[in-house]
Amino acid sequence: MMLTDQLVGTIGIAAQRFDGREAVVVDGDIPFPMASTYKIPIAITLLRRVDNGEVSLEEMIEIRDQDVVIRQVVASAFPYSDAALSLAGRPMAVNQAMGELGVVSMSVDCSTAEILKEFYGTESGRCALGDAMALARSDSEKVNAPRLDFETDPLDKATPRPILLLLRKPAGGQALGPQTTDFLLGAMSRTVTKPERLGLLLPKGTSVSRKTDTIGGVANGVGYIGLPKGINLQSSFFQRVATRQLRAGSALAEVARITLRFKMR
Repeated sequence: MMLTDQLVGTIGIAAQRFDGREAVVVDGDIPFPMASTYKIPIAITLLRRVDNGEVSLEEMIEIRDQDVVIRQVVASAFPYSDAALSLAGRPMAVNQAMGELGVVSMSVDCSTAEILKEFYGTESGRCALGDAMALARSDSEKVNAPRLDFETDPLDKATPRPILLLLRKPAGGQALGPQTTDFLLGAMSRTVTKPERLGLLLPKGTSVSRKTDTIGGVANGVGYIGLPKGINLQSSFFQRVATRQLRAGSALAEVARITLRFKMR
C-alpha cells in the first residue's frame, strides 16, 4: 500500500534524510502549481547574484503599488516577491540558474501579480487591495475552489522530485555561499503562513523551516524538518483535490508525519 492510499486527492511527495539515505518519492514526476513555493528558486537565484557581487542585500529598492497588494494578500515569507523576482533577473534568469544547478521539470514564468490576476481577477495597484480582501472574506469557497484550467496550465509548475533536489543544494553547501545559505534557511525558519501545514502532527520540539501556500484546489509545503534527536529531512509535499468540498492541504500534515516516521527507520 502506498503512503497516500488513505488520503484525499492527488498527492506528490519527495523527501530524503540529510545523510543521503534513499528518498521517499510518491508521484514525484506529476506537475503541480508551485504557488508561493516558487519563491524558493527565486530567492536562491537572487542570493546567487549576491554571492557574485551583482546585488547587495542592503540595496535600497523601489516598492511599487502591486507589491503592497501582494504582501497583504499573500503574506509572503519573502516580502515583496515581485521585487525579488526583478532583482533575480526575472523568470528567464531563474530558470537559467535552476538549469545550471541541474534542477529540471520546474518552470518559473510569471510574477505573483500576474498569477493573482489570472487566478483571482485581482488587478495590480493599491486601489485593488480592498476588493481583493473583500472577496477573500465574503466567499472563501470561491477563492479556494479548484480550477482545472489553472492546474493544467504548464506555467509556474514543478514536480516534487526537482524541488527536493533544489532543497538539497543549499543544505549540502552547494548553490550558495555560507552567509547566503544562512540567510535563506533563516528566512524559511521564520515563515508565519500556514504553521499547521507541515508541523501539526510532528513530535514536540520538531523544527520546520518551510514555504507553504494554497491556491484553488492545490496546497503545498516544502522545506526542512528537524527532529530533536538530530534526524533532519528535506521534503516537498503537494496535494491537489478535485472538488471545493475537499479542503486542500488537509492531508499534508498527515503526509509529513507518515513520511518522517518512515524515514526514521
